Amino acid sequence: LGLDAKPAAEFPLDDVGGGFDNNGDVLSVSPLLMEKYLVAADTLLDKVVVDDQLSMSLYGIELAATVDGTVEAGHPVEAAAAQQQETPAAREARRRVFTGPGEVATTFTAPKDGRYTIKVRAGADAAGGEPVAFAVKVDGQLVGEARVAAGLHAPTTYTVTTPLGAGTRTLTVIYLNPVSESKAAPGAPTTPPPATAKVPRPKVAKERALAIDGIDITGPPAAQPTELHKRLFVAVPGKDLERVAAAQRIAERFAGRAFRRPASAEQVERLLRVFALADAQGEVFSESVKLMLKAALISPEFFFRIEDDHPADAAGVYPIDDWELATRLSYFLWSTMPDETLFAEARSGALHQPAVLEAQVRRMLKDAKSRALVDNFAGQWLQLRNVFTATPDAKAFPGFTREIRQAMYDEGALFFDAVLHEDRSVLEFIDSDWTFLNARLAKFYGIAGVDGPQMRKVPLTDPNRGGVLTLGALLTVTSAPTRTSPVKRGRWILEEILGTPPPAPPAAVPPLEDQARTDGGKAQSMRQLLARHREDAGCASCHVVMDAIGFGFENFDAVGRWRDQDAAGAIDSAGELPGGRRFSGPAQLKKLFLERRDDFVRTFAGKLLTYALGRSLADPDEAVVDRIAAAVAADGYRMSRLVIEIARSYPFLNRRTAR
Repeated sequence: LGLDAKPAAEFPLDDVGGGFDNNGDVLSVSPLLMEKYLVAADTLLDKVVVDDQLSMSLYGIELAATVDGTVEAGHPVEAAAAQQQETPAAREARRRVFTGPGEVATTFTAPKDGRYTIKVRAGADAAGGEPVAFAVKVDGQLVGEARVAAGLHAPTTYTVTTPLGAGTRTLTVIYLNPVSESKAAPGAPTTPPPATAKVPRPKVAKERALAIDGIDITGPPAAQPTELHKRLFVAVPGKDLERVAAAQRIAERFAGRAFRRPASAEQVERLLRVFALADAQGEVFSESVKLMLKAALISPEFFFRIEDDHPADAAGVYPIDDWELATRLSYFLWSTMPDETLFAEARSGALHQPAVLEAQVRRMLKDAKSRALVDNFAGQWLQLRNVFTATPDAKAFPGFTREIRQAMYDEGALFFDAVLHEDRSVLEFIDSDWTFLNARLAKFYGIAGVDGPQMRKVPLTDPNRGGVLTLGALLTVTSAPTRTSPVKRGRWILEEILGTPPPAPPAAVPPLEDQARTDGGKAQSMRQLLARHREDAGCASCHVVMDAIGFGFENFDAVGRWRDQDAAGAIDSAGELPGGRRFSGPAQLKKLFLERRDDFVRTFAGKLLTYALGRSLADPDEAVVDRIAAAVAADGYRMSRLVIEIARSYPFLNRRTAR
């Protein structure tokens, strides 16, 4: 549609599988989500499609036969019919002439808020030296009056303009000053005679009359078609193009974009049937097209990235076509549909060629839309999104404000963005001598020399900081509300950095949060508390690794600030990894992780491949991950090489049949 809108912000959250919310194995369409889709489709189309109905008269009101008094007008007729030429005799036959009190009333529907013009065609015979007058009311409220100078048989149009809200409205035209039978002619006595007296009835000098020929209601001034409207309406009906033919051209182009490949004849025909339903109800062309476009926006072809099984393949694996590849690429790197360049490559059939594919990946990474990879992949891998819902205790951490949350998110997002768009080594995710800070976040961390509210790249002199493992957001979301959690921090590193996730904890063991934090009134350190937890044999085997890694980051408190002591005394961040490798503090621990760089690269490649495919990895994918990791290592661990190798990988270019 071309709008800069984010309707998905109003949708319920998607389920997560394999660490990401784009996993097709766990996604579903609930009734609530379908309802949100329908509302979003209406809202977005209303912003794009200019309603051509509002550029013409809404109603021409036909009047009934001539009878004095309060009367209902005839049913409204379409503007085109009301504007047809008619003979004077026909107009005389339907005009309303009032010689006494009376009004014309009718109802109409205002399709939208705006200024409406009400035109009353009227003539009059005046009497008593006073011009004939009428009032116009809408829903009982006076909106205008007019004095009729035109003759009874030579009517003219009187116009009233008024703002109206959308909805059903009642319009009334009221004769204001008729000459009643009790009104005396000039010179008649002003004192009433006795009740028994027989006085001749005075005659009126001249009968006063109001004639109303018709009423026309015009909608708000038509909005000029916007560029977005023109982009949708690639054809309009006219003397050389039937309405259905114009609708077909619109449907073919729109469906081709919405479905991310040329629409089939059957798909176009299905949309045209929706257009025909609206057209048969007398809708104007733009409204009929809008309903047709809505049908496209709530169709399975738009909702889902459909890759049909090849009829010739009863089972097995087959290559996806260029249209499907373009869609996979765009949703991997941009989280949105392909652009015209990708569509053109798919149309040419050249997108599968290795050189073309690599060139497109590099082009797409330079595009601003690749920021979606930061927000949607890094936002989940590094749990940056969760910093907005983290619940550090307000009394324990009063400085953890909304602004700090946002700055922590930005720190992580900008860090990932720099590695991606500066094509840096993926090993900098483990350790770096730079990060992104503003004055507020730097002060929160206790880092001097950073001024201003804008996030900017800052060199780090403390080797304990740097890389994603010391990001404030990650340290916060892997903590408990009132304290750190070496278990959560250690588990995250095992799963997301080293690729050795621990098994689930035994069901009978109470959570660490439920165990006492004091011993005879004396505060226990986190290390002492976890030592008690490891006394359970079912916990010890996993905790010996998780705890050691988590304790390496214990100098960072529950919101990512450096500390040397806690309530129990000096922080002990020393530990030993399996194999006897000892460390003390974050800086040394990060060096040990860099010695296992191949494990990290393989784990990170698997995470990014999972996100790119939109599914969890299976056993056959493991060999692919190994090949990708080897190619990345051979190219200096460049981030671009990882993305390119994923786009060129066998599972990304092929699909297993559902049978």
